[in-house]
Amino acid sequence: YPGKKIFVAIFFFGKVEGAGKGLIYQMIRSVLGHNYVKQINEDEIVSNFTQSLGKRLMLCVDEIKITDKTKQKTMSRLKNLITEDEVMINEKYQKPYWIPNRTNYLFFTNHRNAIVLTERSRRFLVVEIKRDPLSTEFYNDFKDMIENNPGAIKHYFEQIDLSDFNP
Repeated sequence: YPGKKIFVAIFFFGKVEGAGKGLIYQMIRSVLGHNYVKQINEDEIVSNFTQSLGKRLMLCVDEIKITDKTKQKTMSRLKNLITEDEVMINEKYQKPYWIPNRTNYLFFTNHRNAIVLTERSRRFLVVEIKRDPLSTEFYNDFKDMIENNPGAIKHYFEQIDLSDFNP
């Protein structure tokens, strides 16, 4: 449901580098469009300038690793971004303004403790990637499909029955 806020961020982590976390971002961007999906870093989440948060369907935060120094500010900001229905956009040299928050979030990291979670955390769906990387041929074929035939990927996902989905 592009444009539908799901109020939960998906957090992918895996100790093994090269397992394909970055391909997930590339796939989503190829299907939804380069203008609507952006990869950002942790600094952009806590920045006073928030132009990267606006007019996006999906933001992917790559290699997130919240440190003790930034933990409180970053986690508070993430919780708001994931669940609030509006977001303030503050561009340099412009007056800040509010827009509907339609952005959903994906986080990628190789660190199990990259974000702060408790047993009551409800804003994150945690997906651990345990397997070793697949063959180079698999990744090359998948990347070729992403680059040359995103319509096939989009068609696959459009066939999934989401009639019971309630974000």
